[in-house]
Amino acid sequence: MIAPHRPQGRGTPRFVHLHVHSAYSLLAGASRVESLVAHASAQGCHALALTDTNAAYGLPTFQACCDAVELRALHGAEIHDPTRPDERAVVLAQDAAGYRSLCRLLTRRHLDTRFSLVDDLPHEARGLVVLTPSVTLLRSWAEDLPRDALYAELIAHDPDARQRELLAAADAVDRPVVGTHRVFFDTAADHATHRLLLAIGQLKFLRAIR
Repeated sequence: MIAPHRPQGRGTPRFVHLHVHSAYSLLAGASRVESLVAHASAQGCHALALTDTNAAYGLPTFQACCDAVELRALHGAEIHDPTRPDERAVVLAQDAAGYRSLCRLLTRRHLDTRFSLVDDLPHEARGLVVLTPSVTLLRSWAEDLPRDALYAELIAHDPDARQRELLAAADAVDRPVVGTHRVFFDTAADHATHRLLLAIGQLKFLRAIR
């Protein structure tokens, strides 16, 4: 999942987006699945992940669009703990077993009032690769998940202090680090829509959203 294969006729990628939100990430994602895939293909990407917030609704369309342009589709979701919003993880399926694990996790997230991300994910981790920016989750899951299934997620534009804390934690538990960008739109023109959606979702004035 972290190192996608090299399709014939394309150069070696320097970066693969592993954390991407579409309009199915309600009140945040500003771009349609079709647009995200088209943009990634036009930039010469080999692979692209779709990781909507607590959702997999866009994956059928995503797979069809990726197949049409010979782009490797990475299926996933960003799952948030319902009671601790800062505890979240990007979950990527490596295979069919991983896709089933992903679907079970999302179902439990929506239907089980006792759902706890830190406790429940290790029980549904077969076939999954997990990226998390949470020091708490990283430390906890290091005891349960294999080294090649758990990564510290270093997100671009996160505060320096948070990044340093995460890097120190990753070193302490011997887990590798993956850099992501947490994409919510694919063109500069969609930034205004993204800000508006955030303002609505957070019940804030637009000027308060950066």
